[in-house]
Amino acid sequence: MRLRIRAKFIGILIIAGVLPVVLALIAAQLLGYRYYRGAQGVRFETMARYLANNLSVAINKQVEDLDEWVALSDLHLLVRDGRPLAGKGVPDDAGERLQWGEAHWAELSADQPPLRDVLRNPLSLRLKAFRLVNPMFAEIFMTNAAGEVVGATAKTSNYAQAGEKWWKRASRLPLRNAYVDGIEFDASAGVYSIVVAYPIYDLTQPAGQPLGVIKGVIDATPLLSSIDPSGPDDLAVRQVVLGTGEILVRLTGEKVPPLERRISPATLNRIARRESGWFLAKLEEAGDDLIGFSALHLLNTVAGPDLQVDSEMHVLVGLPMRAAMAPVRQQMYLVGTIGGLLVLAFACAGYVVAGRKIIDPIEHMRSAVRSVASS
Repeated sequence: MRLRIRAKFIGILIIAGVLPVVLALIAAQLLGYRYYRGAQGVRFETMARYLANNLSVAINKQVEDLDEWVALSDLHLLVRDGRPLAGKGVPDDAGERLQWGEAHWAELSADQPPLRDVLRNPLSLRLKAFRLVNPMFAEIFMTNAAGEVVGATAKTSNYAQAGEKWWKRASRLPLRNAYVDGIEFDASAGVYSIVVAYPIYDLTQPAGQPLGVIKGVIDATPLLSSIDPSGPDDLAVRQVVLGTGEILVRLTGEKVPPLERRISPATLNRIARRESGWFLAKLEEAGDDLIGFSALHLLNTVAGPDLQVDSEMHVLVGLPMRAAMAPVRQQMYLVGTIGGLLVLAFACAGYVVAGRKIIDPIEHMRSAVRSVASS
């Protein structure tokens, strides 16, 4: 009977102590866990928006540099006086010269005429000088009004450019307007590029037809990789993803070849719906990740309202849920451990105090009553 009373009493003490701790842990799981997960998601979204803004500024700076140089230079005079392919065997007629250039362009050597004359003319020298100051441009070349290459920093993949999308779009733009193409592989420069194209006008007749088009090929990978991705969470993976799902560059974590890996269609579908936000999905191969995202837009600070941009990119900041929620789990483990130790300590103290002050006197009284009753 004595052991039974003590066991019941200590059980009551343990239940009375454990129940609040269990309720606190459940509340922390249901409320605190969700709150912290939302706070982490908003933080990752803020990081993605910050990175997207910095990347936009970096890209736009290259566009600004080209725009200022085009506006302040005498390119309109050089392209007007520049000569396309000329020399022995090259037809003088523009139409025949275009056909001849396309047919023989691949076999022409940069060290021999007539291509050497194009690559060493004053216009090409001016383009090469600009590229030395702006190394993010992998290639720059200019065409005349017919689309023939009249100046370049290096041999281009084709001679006739009038059929290219960027040339068609840029040649129809007014003065000081630009066409910016999205990320694609540029065969001529051999890089994943952002294409910037401007029409070149005679400044004395800005309402006339353009004299030519200049194309700048910005090497996208080193440009985007040059952005400092540091943030409050160095474990988070930061990467730039195209609108088609391919990973262009990973700013932190494992480096991946451009456009050789892609995110899942489900993840792509979710980031395509909104400008920015956060959600749970599989960013890596296994397990759920907490992902913050933001669309990457080129800033229209250079050209007028007719700026043409064919670009859809997103910045993703992701971290596995286990790592993202580690502080909450650590706090829950800490609260549970401390609570358990406190419950055990108070139960032992209660057992000792209750035994001396309550149970032992009751037992002595019971023994005395039994002795009286038996006598």
